[in-house]
Amino acid sequence: MRGRTRPVSAEVIAERFGTSVRTIYRDIATLQSIGAPIRGEGGLGYQVEDGYFLPPLAFDRDEMDAVVLGLRMVTARVIRRSGSQQSVCWARSAVRIRKALRASTGHFLQ
Repeated sequence: MRGRTRPVSAEVIAERFGTSVRTIYRDIATLQSIGAPIRGEGGLGYQVEDGYFLPPLAFDRDEMDAVVLGLRMVTARVIRRSGSQQSVCWARSAVRIRKALRASTGHFLQ
């Protein structure tokens, strides 16, 4: 939703992530309840408020080791439920971390 100038419907989001519209409604409501600046409602569409972004994070080597270890532990536990939303999320996170580390250090922590 970030970067869009117009609201995005739950149907479009659900199709993009391969889930149900009902799940999108629940997830958006949860995000809004914890303070995510998302405007809109079911039937009209959703949009992240202007100016909202996640700040870049910089980890030292020990912190990144901890992040990678935690990711591996959670992935090992979640992998049992292969195909779940969580396993997809963890896999995407691992890919992002791997890409970022390769770009900055030339390799991925083993």
